[in-house]
Amino acid sequence: MNPLYTFRAVSAYIGILVIPTFLSADEGMATAVLDPYESVSQRSFFDSNSDKLQSSHDFDASQLQSSSLQDLTQILNTNTSLGTYRRTASKSAHPTTQGVRFRNVGINATSRALVLLDGIPQNDPFGGWVFWNKFQIDSLSSVRTSQTPQNELWGNFGSGGVISLTSLPSTGDRESLSASYGTDDSYSVSFGKSEYISEQFSLDVDARTFDSGGFETVHPDQQGPKDLKADSESDSARIRATWNTDNGWNVQAVADYFSEERSNGTALANNETTAWDYSVKAQRVIDEDSEIEISAYHQTRKFRNQFSSVSSSSEDSVRDLERPALNQHDVPADSTGASIVYSTRSKGGAEVLFGMDARTLEGEVNEEVYSAFSGTFNKGRKIGGQQDFVGFFYSTNIQVSPKTVISFSERVDYVAQTDGYRRETALPSGDETRLDIYSNRHEWVPSFNFNLDHKIDDQRNFTAGIFQGFRAPTLNELYRRFQVKNDVTGSNPNLTNETHRGVEFAYLWDNHKNLRASFKGFHYFLEDMIANALITTESGGYNPTYHEFIGDGGSYSERRNIERSEVTGIELELEAQISKSVSAILNYTYAPTKITRSGGPADQPEFKGASFPQSPEDKIFASINWTPVDAATVWVSATYWGEQFEDLAGLRRINSATSVDLGASYQIDEKSSIQLRIENAADSEIESGISSSGLISLSAPRSAWITFSYRN
Repeated sequence: MNPLYTFRAVSAYIGILVIPTFLSADEGMATAVLDPYESVSQRSFFDSNSDKLQSSHDFDASQLQSSSLQDLTQILNTNTSLGTYRRTASKSAHPTTQGVRFRNVGINATSRALVLLDGIPQNDPFGGWVFWNKFQIDSLSSVRTSQTPQNELWGNFGSGGVISLTSLPSTGDRESLSASYGTDDSYSVSFGKSEYISEQFSLDVDARTFDSGGFETVHPDQQGPKDLKADSESDSARIRATWNTDNGWNVQAVADYFSEERSNGTALANNETTAWDYSVKAQRVIDEDSEIEISAYHQTRKFRNQFSSVSSSSEDSVRDLERPALNQHDVPADSTGASIVYSTRSKGGAEVLFGMDARTLEGEVNEEVYSAFSGTFNKGRKIGGQQDFVGFFYSTNIQVSPKTVISFSERVDYVAQTDGYRRETALPSGDETRLDIYSNRHEWVPSFNFNLDHKIDDQRNFTAGIFQGFRAPTLNELYRRFQVKNDVTGSNPNLTNETHRGVEFAYLWDNHKNLRASFKGFHYFLEDMIANALITTESGGYNPTYHEFIGDGGSYSERRNIERSEVTGIELELEAQISKSVSAILNYTYAPTKITRSGGPADQPEFKGASFPQSPEDKIFASINWTPVDAATVWVSATYWGEQFEDLAGLRRINSATSVDLGASYQIDEKSSIQLRIENAADSEIESGISSSGLISLSAPRSAWITFSYRN
């Protein structure tokens, strides 16, 4: 029987037989009181039995501040189900490869998960990727990850998982300073301060500057004169004003700035980003049972990127020639959104959350195409469009017995792709040579989830859930081409929405003394996943069919929808307090991927049975912490990635890799501490990519950091 038909039948059964029990729940059941604003900001109920068994993937302020890490990806790496598309460290990776996903659910570098800061979406409005250096770790009170069927209330991106960042509360007396120095003259300095202006008004200011000395990303055996270090430098600042009104409202206004410059490993390959974010949020606890939140935000991005092509001048030389390939000199994008969320608890004990949100995204690519024949930029291209999302959602959480909680969420989204166009001109004359106007498209997209949470006893808990959600193609996938080495990938304005369906169960055990464990199983049914499908490996000149120049040893791919695919796997988490001074964590994720039908828009049957690119079946994280005295901690951690493929066809295999990190910290006094951290201590070669010509890219080699921190 077709598994999708089975899925729909089970869903219908639940809708007919189970959901009516929501309406007849025992009125005498007791429920926990929610913390102010928690459910409305996160669109989730956090007082279920399973959430009381805190996950090792959730971090509070003390854990974040003691980490001495330079960006959030290093912290999130402890969650083996989570990762960016490539293994490359975010301090050197191209920002467009920094999409995030859970459980290998994603065939290209675009995010399949949603990142939030205080409930405001942080994925780039143009491409969905995440600027990880934008977030200042010292200013966060918690980082929470959720890949379970609880996130469909967020609509687009939500079904792939949610990473929720929460800022430190505005206390009026916070001061912090952190300074780090590392290998190759890398450094980071961050500062934070919170101060009361009056009894009801406070101001928080946080700022950071970061500079990576960089490293060579091309394998040493393949490097040539044109290969340089890939490095980055960034600056960020955030101002937050908080006002507690006389009638019980908490109002926050935030202005956020971020800028970044990166070299991608050669003189001509580089990119820059400037970002401004503004948001206003008003929250109120109406009574002990009801809360409301209203928010609005605007985000603007300016992105510039240049691709180059590197080749060899003769058989005896290696990568000694570089020329421009594509200059994306102006890639602006804007996002404007708003939401209203209301949460309440009925007299019968049922918790209900409902609301609506809307978001508009606009973006375009202004680029110049280089001609190797004329030695000039001879073609101008401008391509872009607009996306609109309007969603209505509802969720209920009912304790049907002292040990059992069930929840059900529904959402419907209006999704519109409009004003798409492509205009090409001859340079330098500016004469128009092509004009395409793409048809407007719009549709209504439903999402839902159902979850069961049963407390077996004081130590054991069982959860299960099913879900359906979606992800719309980003403006980047619809309209922007890109190039990695000499491999070119084209855009596709006709891409359709991805549909994500899945089931999950989890068994959790905690002896409340020194051991906590969980086992999870999951299966995803995926339709129309967007992939970079290989079209041709004919290279060494201009290809008239695809209107692209493909350098020596290169290839041409195009973004296309893959009809059906699946991810099935398990997760194991284990935390142990071995002794009073020694603790350990072991996390393992097994998530094999498979394309089950590759007809439809892709129409390439050779992909059937293939695995997703950059998707290792196995990932392991282990760490041991030793606290010999109260003021000192020493730790070691190791991360293992299994073998994976670079391409959809499975022609380029990336080797497995292991990275071992070491660290120590010492608390000088109540306010000051010092940390030493060594990353990739064994200096392992960690492959992050391989081009069609066999050129191997590497992640960061061994590096060391020393950090001084002051917190009042």
